[in-house]
This record gives sequence, structure tokens and C-alpha cells, in this order.
Amino acid sequence: MMTKKILPLVAICLLAGCGKDKDKEQTAAPFVPTELTFTKPAVGQKLTKEQLKEAKNTLSSNSKIILPPSDLIFASKKMTTSELSVKESKLKAQDENSYALLKDIQANCNIQRPTATINATFPINGDTSIENLRAGDKYEVGAKAGLNGENCPVKFDGNFGVNAYVNDVDTVNKNLKGSASMITKGQAFMIAPKYQKLLDARGIIVDTNVSGLAMKQDTAANILATLNVSGSYYSLKSDIPYSADVKYLLNGNTTGTVAKVEMIVNMTLTLPSNSIRIDIHIKASNSNAKPEVEEYYVNGNQLSKEEFNALFGQENPAIKTTKTLVNNGKF
Repeated sequence: MMTKKILPLVAICLLAGCGKDKDKEQTAAPFVPTELTFTKPAVGQKLTKEQLKEAKNTLSSNSKIILPPSDLIFASKKMTTSELSVKESKLKAQDENSYALLKDIQANCNIQRPTATINATFPINGDTSIENLRAGDKYEVGAKAGLNGENCPVKFDGNFGVNAYVNDVDTVNKNLKGSASMITKGQAFMIAPKYQKLLDARGIIVDTNVSGLAMKQDTAANILATLNVSGSYYSLKSDIPYSADVKYLLNGNTTGTVAKVEMIVNMTLTLPSNSIRIDIHIKASNSNAKPEVEEYYVNGNQLSKEEFNALFGQENPAIKTTKTLVNNGKF
């Protein structure tokens, strides 16, 4: 089921949707394809036992702390002292180390509260039906937040931007054409050694560019999103650069009761002694418990899901990327 909308592009594309010209329906290619083309990677050198051990040890994480929730770090002035106290008490009961980190941040960090700039002509009454949208409607949002300071135990800097446009509207045939893009840039570092040890990591840098097309026609809703992700993951001992290209296709309806998702991930992880190529192909439906296709390749050698998870664990960048997209596919 859909959880948090970590990928706002999906929701925005569904609103700004796009369609195709019915007069060209027989000769033109669909505005959004019905399936992706996955090419199996060339078989390369299998990882040696030493490389397997290095990969597993470098990417595995044994965190003994949960990070304090953002609504406590960037507490809204609308939250009363009583409400804040209740939330903090629950966090302390759940994880005393997390509570201690929160208090440390509150006492020693310069908190750049989340701010946003919005330039939009989308209807504010919540009615984003085709009849209520116009060609030229736009939704442009930029947001940023940060934590820093000489004695601050963390360093965080985040920037986010999303744009969605309605390019054309045909209210008679109930077709829309539109596009969307999203950019996120962020760095998060745990500075204090005691929290680094608890987290079992030093931080992460992420630079993400997303572009997407969507089709909304009567009850149909289809989305094609392309992501380019790069950055570095910092374990306690190593710096691990990574880059990934992700294609995400959703074919469904506007009610969310039917959704078919296909995804392709092509990723490179650079470990201290070698680089690893990861290729993932998933095709699934929210009507089936088991994916129709689920393929994992490491240096071109196919692994089962269990083997892949045993090697990389659940928290490496490739898995996080996959889980984020699958969660937004409503299954």
C-alpha cells in the first residue's frame, strides 16, 4: 500500500497528467509507453570471496539509534508545549539515544527552518479534474532546510525543487498532456563520534534529478519517470561513491485500485578495492502478492533476491532506491 510520498513527482504527475491526440492515435507512438525495455547486462567477472566479504562488510549497517523525526527537529510553532512534550516523551521511551541526539541538536545547532517558495496556478480548492485545469497551469515549488553550528552534532543541508506543467487540455475527450521534474540535493553528516558509532555510519550525499511524463485520459493514469541519482555513502571507515539511472513506469487508473509497475535500476557502487555494477528489473501489480518479474544482477551475474539481500543488505543505496519507487507504486 502507498506509504509516505517520498517521490512527490508521482502525485504531481497524476494531477498534471498527460494524454495523446486521438487523431494521431493510430500512427503516433503512445505518449507514455505500456512497458519498458530491459536488456540483460553482459556477464562479467564474478566477485571473489574477498570482494564479497568486503562488499558485505562495507555496506552492512548495524545502527543502534533511530534518527529523531523531523517534526521534532524542525518543530512548528503551531505545536503547543504540551504536544511537543508528549512527542518527546514517546521518543525517549522508544530510544533514549535518539532523544539525547534531539536534545543535543536543540541546544547546539543553528536550525534553518524549512522554507518554501511557491509559484502556482493550479486550483487551490483541490479540484484537479480535467475540466478544472487549463493549458499553461503550473506548479513550481522550491524548499530548503538545514542544521549547522560549531558544536552541532550533525550537519544537514537540503534543497528540493519540483515543477509540473499542463501543456495541453482537451476537455471534450478528457485528455491532458503535461510534464514534471524534480531536483533534490542534500548532505547529511553525523559529526559527533559517539553518534557515528551508534549510527554505524558518518553520512550521505545525494544529488537527484527526476523528469517525468504522465497521461491522464478518462479513468486511466500512466506515469513514466526517469531518475538520475548520484552521491556518496560514508561508512565508519570508507567513502563509497555511487550513481544510478532508474526508469519507473506506472500503468493504472486514477482511483488507485489498479496499478502495474515496471522498474529498471542500473547502478554502480565504488568500493575501496573495486567497482560493482548492479542491474535490477522488477515488474509487478498491486493485485498480485508476488512480482511477475524480479531480477537482480551483480556484474552481469544473476542472483536470487535472497542472495542479493544477503550480499548487500536492505539499507544500501540500490535497495533504498528500489523500495522508494515500489512503495509509491501502491503495492
